[in-house]
Amino acid sequence: MNKIELWKWGAVKIAKAVSNKKITAEEVIKSNIHRRKQINPHLNAVVVSLDQQAIKRARNIDEKIKNGKKVGILAGVPITIKENVDVKNQSTTNGMKSFINVVAEKNSPLVENLLNQDAIIIGRTNTPEISYRWFTDNPLRGLTYNPWSKKLTPGGSSGGAASSVAMGIGAIAHGNDVGGSIRYPAYACGITGIKPGLGRVPAFNPSAPKERSMGLQLMSVQGPHARTIADLDIALKAMSSNGKGDPWWIKNIEEKLSNKKFTIAFNKWVSGKVCNKRVSNAIDITVNIFRENGFRVLNKTPPFIEEAAKCWRIIFGFEAKISMLPLVKKMGSKAIINVVSGFVDQGNNPKVEDYFDALAKRNKIIRMWNEFMEKYPVIISPISASLPYQQNEDQKSKKRLGEIIQEQSPLYVVNLLGLPSIAVPTEVINDTPVGIQITTGRFQENLAIKMGKIVEKNVGTFYEQLWKKYK
Repeated sequence: MNKIELWKWGAVKIAKAVSNKKITAEEVIKSNIHRRKQINPHLNAVVVSLDQQAIKRARNIDEKIKNGKKVGILAGVPITIKENVDVKNQSTTNGMKSFINVVAEKNSPLVENLLNQDAIIIGRTNTPEISYRWFTDNPLRGLTYNPWSKKLTPGGSSGGAASSVAMGIGAIAHGNDVGGSIRYPAYACGITGIKPGLGRVPAFNPSAPKERSMGLQLMSVQGPHARTIADLDIALKAMSSNGKGDPWWIKNIEEKLSNKKFTIAFNKWVSGKVCNKRVSNAIDITVNIFRENGFRVLNKTPPFIEEAAKCWRIIFGFEAKISMLPLVKKMGSKAIINVVSGFVDQGNNPKVEDYFDALAKRNKIIRMWNEFMEKYPVIISPISASLPYQQNEDQKSKKRLGEIIQEQSPLYVVNLLGLPSIAVPTEVINDTPVGIQITTGRFQENLAIKMGKIVEKNVGTFYEQLWKKYK
């Protein structure tokens, strides 16, 4: 075995081999460090390297195994953590120059969960300023590239996470998602990512000066990226294992998965826009896969979906107006000021009355979706109306930014409702990935993963094809 190429291994394979003494955690980490040094200059995805800390931790895990002590489900697995979540003794910059001295005194609970399962943090990944874009660029760390094409965005705000894991820097990458920030980078980079439902993975930064706004509490979640859905599954189990610090966290509910074939709904709704032909084809490919696997699949659009999108834009736009716009005008770049202003505009410059009305309507919409999902427990839908955008396309004009916010509606509707949703790639043509999202009911992340595995089994994975580009 060529131990220099252990970076190619996935999380499940690494943890099993390390636990069984087939390889050492130190060998895995050194291989990943080598890979990062080789490939990250092409990506600018990992912006803080933690080599010495990672090697030290790997040696400690190897010592535990040598002494016969029990290790966690991610024993020796290299992971990255986005720069907007607290890691003890590291800066939580959130892509902002002015936050470089915000040094965390404690780990966030999801980081603690990963470490308790013996994962090893090898670096921090890039995010746009205040994690508010579907693009990953900022004055502090610079532009992150899509590994398929430097012309394309790697997505955002977890663009550094998706770009790095796609190219073999770590087996799991942490991300977070309030409007598609896990699923969109997975889509753009041709890998998989899951937005868990509200309360599944704890969300709390001990370094935060105050609690998050109500909209973020209801709509923002933490979750993983990976190259395969099996790795995504084990990552989610580790991340969600404890919820200390987050009052929204609910102890894992392991729903029983039935082998019974139910009816699946699919739609191509993109808030008044028209799906790109390849996006539409990705839905058709997925529908055919499920039909061939014995499921009944019907073209059904969930109720009040347009109203759901408008509610998200009002809630997000109002909170952007009140809390984020003053901040970025004082400390941010012109690019992030443009974006935050665009979210305010797309919410129609919401007033406090609009905000409370949208929060109240959210309850009605969830009720209607719950009834819909009793008939259709799984929903297949686009991630975006468009193929992955060109780098910084949201800066072309105010009009184009508004169009982009509309085109991304299928992503953030799911955030408004607090439902699990998994992004699965379906093909890569001319170095441009495309895929779909699969949404399930609350606490049914396992069902989303099960359905994602069916798609993955039929279409395959694409990262091996990507790696050949860099030989």
